[in-house]
Order: sequence, then C-alpha cells, then structure tokens
Amino acid sequence: MTDQVAMDILKNLVWIGMTIRELPDGRMRCSTRTNGNISADAICREHGGDEHFHAACCELSTDARTARKMMEETYRKYLLAEIKK
Repeated sequence: MTDQVAMDILKNLVWIGMTIRELPDGRMRCSTRTNGNISADAICREHGGDEHFHAACCELSTDARTARKMMEETYRKYLLAEIKK
C-alpha cells in the first residue's frame, strides 16, 4: 500500500474530530473539525456556536465530561444521517 492510498483511506474514515479545552471562566470550548458532507457549523450551531462548514466551535457551561457527552451525541446524529444517505 502506498502512502497516498493510506491517506485516501484515512480521509474517508475520519469524519469528525474534536478538542475540548477549559476557558478561564470554567466553560468548555469545543472545537470541531469535519470532512466530507458533515457540517461542523451545523453541529456547533446546535450548541450556540458557529464558524465555517468544516471548522467550528461552541462554548458550553458544563464540565469537560458532560461537554464531551453532549458533543458526541450530536456527532452521532450527524454521522448516522450521513451514513443513511
């Protein structure tokens, strides 16, 4: 397998990525990146944020564990919708 083939496979596997970091006021900033037809903007708008189609963020007034759970539930909804297409 060539490096290019491996990269093409990975590009098709990784649809959503997220980082969570705590802000000085205790809120969590959830930064989302997507590829393909999944909109990071639409995902983050569900939690009061927005930005660009493949890169967006939102800020949640909760602890990191709850923020992760909330975002994963939203990601799951978008992933399932994309798979069903």
